[in-house]
This record gives sequence, structure tokens and C-alpha cells, in this order.
Amino acid sequence: MVRADGRVEQPEDVPQGAGSGEGGAAQPAGAGVDDAAGGVGIALEEAGPDAQGARGDDAVGADRLQLVHGLRLLGVPPPGCRPGEAARCARLAGQRRLHGSGARGDGVRRGDDGDPANGHRRAGRAPAPGPDRRATGRAHGAGLAGELPVPQQRRARTDQPGLQGVLRAEAGHVTEDGADLADEQLAREFDEHRAVLVGAAYRVVGSVTDAEDVVQEAWLRWAAIDHGDIRDPRAYLIRITTRLALNRLREQKARREQYVGPWLPEPMSPELDADPAAVVELADSVSMAMLVVLETLSPLERATFVLREVFDLPYDEIADTLGRSESAVRQLAHRAREHVQARRPRHHVDKARHSELTVQFMAAAGTGDFEQVVSLLAPDAVLVSDGGGKKKAALRPIQGAAKIVRWLFAVIAENPTFEIRMATLNGETAAIAYDGDEPDTVAFLEITDGLITELYLVRNPDKLTAVPPRHTLDPQS
Repeated sequence: MVRADGRVEQPEDVPQGAGSGEGGAAQPAGAGVDDAAGGVGIALEEAGPDAQGARGDDAVGADRLQLVHGLRLLGVPPPGCRPGEAARCARLAGQRRLHGSGARGDGVRRGDDGDPANGHRRAGRAPAPGPDRRATGRAHGAGLAGELPVPQQRRARTDQPGLQGVLRAEAGHVTEDGADLADEQLAREFDEHRAVLVGAAYRVVGSVTDAEDVVQEAWLRWAAIDHGDIRDPRAYLIRITTRLALNRLREQKARREQYVGPWLPEPMSPELDADPAAVVELADSVSMAMLVVLETLSPLERATFVLREVFDLPYDEIADTLGRSESAVRQLAHRAREHVQARRPRHHVDKARHSELTVQFMAAAGTGDFEQVVSLLAPDAVLVSDGGGKKKAALRPIQGAAKIVRWLFAVIAENPTFEIRMATLNGETAAIAYDGDEPDTVAFLEITDGLITELYLVRNPDKLTAVPPRHTLDPQS
């Protein structure tokens, strides 16, 4: 027994030092003491006939009861099912999803919740009601189980073409009519520079589809910012668009490593129903030959060249756009400028002469006059064709006038129904070979000293989506 001073006295019927093998149960000192924290002592029964004795190696047998000094039993329900709940004990309350603070929903019961009325130890709270709309002008619903979109909060969707609406103003600051007017003003201001932005993105990425995606993302950035500190919207939008296009170009580099054959930029044509200002901006876009030269630059050199040489932005703004120092940007611009000038023809051919030679070359190729076609080409002319693995194209550039003509005649012989038409693409005259109403091949010619030095043929159908169908062209073209 335990005395008030904490000492343990041996009962008279249990000899001092008796082990469990002699029919007694060893009780360590302090095992039955009630402490101030609420510990509860539990009386031990006498050991049964199958009780194990102490082992010499201080190990404990598998069936031996081991006493822990200072063990306290907390006032919690014992584990297991309560009486009458055996059939329901194995059922676990399902967890529907994560809940916000105070949200209702079926799930594992929180620690501070009281026991349910039916006495089930694992029952969750009442299931949440079906989702409903928030009250007007509130950003959060306190009694809902999760965030739901509101009609005024419009976000970007990849399956919704055109410009998305701006994110709704914070509740209580702008009325609905005022927000609509602000949206219209932002969209109107953005549309004024849209053609310039498409041209900037296209110069960087060389893809019409990617350029449109970049401009769409630029609109979302433009619609979500505070315009109070923007002094020059055009320069600001060009910087945003170029930065986004640079990110897209870096993503393209990895994909182009798997591309079949040479990669050429997509032909670009202004929309037939575009306004005159947009047509002028798109017509001023760089030629196919320039885009091919830009493809040889690094992404940073290309972006720097476009911002400096095309849009004449100051070096400090370019440095801020690219995240580089001003001195580094000057070096990038210098290297890009030298690289482009070394690969561009020294003598520029006017557009009228370029169109005349293009028509003359395609007419000679259509008649099958080998010698006449060869006479229009420079002896060291180069042909680059892009089929993307979907159309017949040379896997490597073809050099030499005679080799180029033989390859062209082979392609024409395989497609006798081709109809050649002329159109303005990338700001210059290009020849389009139509198979029915759809474009099959677009040819660009680079002319130096009155002779064709380079031919670029785009045959990949994925890159001809911006080329107009045959029925939309002028019959005289």
C-alpha cells in the first residue's frame, strides 16, 4: 500500500521480494500515486497461473504486462466501437474536398466539435447545401464551402477568341455603368495599337499563331494594371508584348529541335476586312528574308534588335524590359546589328522590280522552260523549303541554279493542278500555289543585282493558315 509520504509498504500476504512466478504481482514505487494533474491509480489483480517470470536479459516477453512508471490515464473515451455501433463502426466519413474556415460539409469531425446527437464517434458535420450565387457586391461568401466565380469577374479562357473583358473593379469603388465604360475605353485604347503589337510579336517569334496568343496575353496584363502611372501606352504595350514574345520564343527553341527539315517563319497576310491603319502597319512588317536572318540571332539579340531598330526604344527602357544592364543591352544591339548587316543584301531592290521578277520567274517555271528559269537565278542561288514532315520538301538547303530548277520541276510534275497566283505577304509580292481553293505552297524570292539569290518555300499546311483562300483574291492577280 502507499503511505501519505509516498513510501510503499508490502502487504502482509505478499512476501518481500516475491516475483510474479511466486503468485505475486510486482508493484513499482509510485505506480499508484494520484498526482495533482489528475492521474488515476488502477489496482492490479493477482497474477494468473500462466504469468511469466522476469528474464535475466531484462527483455520482456510477448505476453508479459509491462508497467510504466508515472503513467497517467487521460479522461478520454476508450478506443473501439460504442455499444450498439458495431455495424457502423467500420464506416469512415468521406472527405468531399478542402473547406475554408467555418465552411460546412461532410468530412472528418473537427477537434472542437461536440459529439453528434446519434453518438457516432466519427460522424462529420451536416453536408453542405448545393452551391448558390453570391450576393451582389460581395467578393466572398462566408457560408459557402468554396470559391465560386461571379458574373462580373471575367477571366481568360483559351476557348474564347478575341479580347477578354477586364477583371471587375473591387466592390464599392466603381458602379456597373462606370466599370463598363472603363472596359470600353481600355479596349479601344488597346485596339489602336493592336496591329503594332502583332507586328512586334511576329518579328520576335516568327509565327502568326504565337503572335496572336502573345497579344492576347498582353491585353490581359494591360487590363489588370493601374494606368495612372503610364505616360506612353504604345511604348508600354510594346515592351510587355516583346517580353512575352521572348518567353514564347524560348519555348519554341525546344520544339524546333524536333522539327523535320528547315524551319521557316509563317507567311503573314493582313485580314481582308481590317481597317486601313492595320493594313498599313502589317504591310510594314519585315520581309521573309529578314525573318530568316533574325532566326540566326539569339533570343536576347533578336528582342533587342526589334525594340531598338524597329521601334527605336531607348536603351534604358530596353534594359528594363529584358532585365539586363544598359551596357549589356548596348552590346547586344551592336552584335545583332552587325550580324544582320553581314547577311542582308547590300543593294535594295524596289518593290516594283521585285514583283516583276517574281511574276516572270513563276511564268517561266509554269511553261517548263529549263534554260529560261536557270537564267533568272544566280549561279550560287539557294532554295530553302519547309514541309514540316507533312509535304515534300528538301531536308537540307539546295544550292546551285540547275539543282534548284530540277527540284522545282519535279514538284510541279507531281502537282499538275496547281494554280499560281500573286499576293502581298509579309509586305512583299509572293507566289502562292493553290490546290483547289486552299494554298499548298507559298514562295518568297530574294533578289540581288537583278538575279534571284534565295528562294523560300513554305509548304507546311500548319503555317499557311494566315494565307487567304483563292476565291478571296483578285482574279487579275
